[in-house]
Amino acid sequence: MSRNVIIGGIVVIALAVGGWWYFNQSSAPAISETTQLPTTQQTTQQNTNSGTQSVVNTQPSQPTQTSPVPFNRATIQIGDHAGGFIVTDIKPISGSVLNRQDPEGNMEVAFNGSVELRGTFSRKTPAETYASLKLTAESKQQLPFDSSWGAPDVVLIENPKSLSSGILEGDAVVVVTGRYNYRMFPSETFSTIMALSIRKDASR
Repeated sequence: MSRNVIIGGIVVIALAVGGWWYFNQSSAPAISETTQLPTTQQTTQQNTNSGTQSVVNTQPSQPTQTSPVPFNRATIQIGDHAGGFIVTDIKPISGSVLNRQDPEGNMEVAFNGSVELRGTFSRKTPAETYASLKLTAESKQQLPFDSSWGAPDVVLIENPKSLSSGILEGDAVVVVTGRYNYRMFPSETFSTIMALSIRKDASR
């Protein structure tokens, strides 16, 4: 009988411990319950924020230039940005001595940049291998120019032959620039571009 009493006591203790453990497990929230899941609104907000961040990170470092981009010949430096272009070289013209302080001194500034220019195409130029682009008012404002001069009305295209197939005299065209050279003389400026592509302007 004493053995039955002992076994009965062990069973009672085991049940008591088991009940205590079960009670504590039931009353204490599980990890999945204490970790609050995001609501649909929060998820949407997070996605919106993530989308906004993505847009900010993918914005171009050089936005489209819509205002004149004059530079000062005395202070412009290689590596400077002007609109959609970056200065790659500054030098005198035809072996002359470069005097950047002389407003009438010869000077050439070279730029690199991919910008779309619109205008009227012509092959009637002093140099047979060149063509000209008479710029629209909007495109004039996209090209860098010395602040003592106005923006160029016409630029010469150095490499029109391989790019202008099907383009006729007087056609409205879109020219994508690769290089832009701005040359200053005592009485005039002279600008040329190396084009990446030339196509008819469907908007005109």
